[in-house]
Amino acid sequence: MKTVNVVVMDYSCCKVTHLQNIIIPEENDVVESTMIENYLSDNGFHLSNCSWMSSEDEIEFEM
Repeated sequence: MKTVNVVVMDYSCCKVTHLQNIIIPEENDVVESTMIENYLSDNGFHLSNCSWMSSEDEIEFEM
């Protein structure tokens, strides 16, 4: 398992969501970005309307 921080920009409603310390599984044959996209999809984000970034470090941003 791996812990990451993710910021998601949803263009359909101009909303920014900051997800801290989400846990994603580490699988040898699956790229980390795919695991994050699966997590986002499973939690109601429509990826066709979103951009996202992730980091193992803290993400700071201003709105």
